[in-house]
Amino acid sequence: MGKLSDIATSVEKSPITRVLLGIVLGVSGVSIEKKMNNRPPMDAMIGIRNTKGYNIQPGANLVGANLAGLVLKGASLKNANLTNANLTNADLTDADLTGASLTGANLTYANLTDAMLKNASLTGANLTFADLTNAILKNASLTGANLTNANLTNANLIGVISGRITGNNYTLPTAWKLVKGYLIGPGANLTNAILKNASLTGANLTNANLTNANLIGVISGRITGNNYTLPTAWKLVEGYLIGPGANLTNANLTNADLTGANLTGVISGRITGTDYKLPTEWKLVKGYLIGPGANLTNADLTNADFKDNANLIGANLTNANLTNAQSFYANLTNANLTNANLTNFMLRDVTLTGATLTGAILTNAGLISQNGLIGLKYKIKGEPLSLPDKDWQYGKDKKGDEYIQFFK
Repeated sequence: MGKLSDIATSVEKSPITRVLLGIVLGVSGVSIEKKMNNRPPMDAMIGIRNTKGYNIQPGANLVGANLAGLVLKGASLKNANLTNANLTNADLTDADLTGASLTGANLTYANLTDAMLKNASLTGANLTFADLTNAILKNASLTGANLTNANLTNANLIGVISGRITGNNYTLPTAWKLVKGYLIGPGANLTNAILKNASLTGANLTNANLTNANLIGVISGRITGNNYTLPTAWKLVEGYLIGPGANLTNANLTNADLTGANLTGVISGRITGTDYKLPTEWKLVKGYLIGPGANLTNADLTNADFKDNANLIGANLTNANLTNAQSFYANLTNANLTNANLTNFMLRDVTLTGATLTGAILTNAGLISQNGLIGLKYKIKGEPLSLPDKDWQYGKDKKGDEYIQFFK
């Protein structure tokens, strides 16, 4: 049997067809020819698509197919394989692409308004200037997609998988943003997402899944949402993401209850607030969170009073300025004080075992013990740039272990 388009052409050229048209239209001869030439193509009149010979149906194998410019409104392409297909300027309005693979497809200027793309893969797809208004992308993958000038107004992105997304001048649904190549918004699937040092300020995380996400250095504040899933040891408190390595610089912790929070590696500075609660062993000093494992790199702690028994075990104080600071019974075991300035730092009965003092300035530092200074010795790592005075020396024992010691 011939193609439907061929049959249509044959029918429209039939003398009988022309006679019938003449009767219906009340014309004959040249008038019929004019009517025939000005009417829509017969294939369009009877609903036949121009598909360039491709089989457009559910499950179709259209790998690498050239479908550029085709009108495929309402087409059913469920589970079709359109990997690397060329769909430039294609009209896929209201098309059903549920579960379809559009990996690497070129959808530049494609019209996907109201399209169903549930569970579809658009990994690496080029969506430059594509219109996805009202499209349903539930649980779809947009990893590596190019969204330059793409329009996703009112698109359903619940469960969408992302990462490595590129582009600019895109339009996203309300409450969504693109951060570090990830689509952030209500219901987003951010499992294993690498959001290191990302700014999630103002994000809506309702029903978002951040299981095993890397949030080290993440900046937050004014975050909203509920029923979210966060990585182990993380929590959302007063709009801030709190956990190991979080960046809380400039945070306002008023009424924040951080009891039991894991603040290891937390970055801070210029923190404000009242009526907050901190974990055991933690203090707020000059806007910095002081505690075991704190990240105080480059911190300005000039004239800081750490009070008694400050716990800075394993803290990173690299390049920190501790000039004129004071602390009694501070525990700096295994702390990193590389290139730190401890000029005039009053350290009474401090514990420096295992601390790294490479390049540290200890000029006039008050290393005092209630048992006196004679024989006072600290096992350290790295040679300080300067010591409290001439009676202090840096050396190594027979095992190669480093130390500073009062010799007078």
